[in-house]
Amino acid sequence: MSQTEFMFHACKWGNCQSEFAEVESLANHINEHHLANLTVMTCQWDGCVRQTQPFSTKMKLIMHVRGHTGEKPYSCALPNCGKKFSRMDILSKHLKSHVAANPYVCISHGCGMVFENEEELAKHKETHPVVKPYSCSQPGCNKRYLYYYY
Repeated sequence: MSQTEFMFHACKWGNCQSEFAEVESLANHINEHHLANLTVMTCQWDGCVRQTQPFSTKMKLIMHVRGHTGEKPYSCALPNCGKKFSRMDILSKHLKSHVAANPYVCISHGCGMVFENEEELAKHKETHPVVKPYSCSQPGCNKRYLYYYY
């Protein structure tokens, strides 16, 4: 995005036409101006199917509204990650991908990603190209292998 382009985040709650430069500002606006004194927990976002179906708690409504705004207040604090999430439980699940408690480790090309089960690891391995580092030493043979055989 160039400096002349500027992305605005519009509030589409009811008849509100406010615009904000950051998602966080939009989220604060909604919480302070639209949700603060709400008595019926329904989503009033323009075009939302939940306008007539109330939520059981204000927190559930807030989580729902994050789907409209794109707000992701929970960040992974681990180095070189920086992924963001809309809910704490999703961040908690994500953090498990960083810890050694997951027994399935991808060793392809020094990847090091970890997985909870063998199926997830197998699916992930498909993203790596197959590299066969060892070649046959016989003249004229072009075969390559994953492992070195004595």
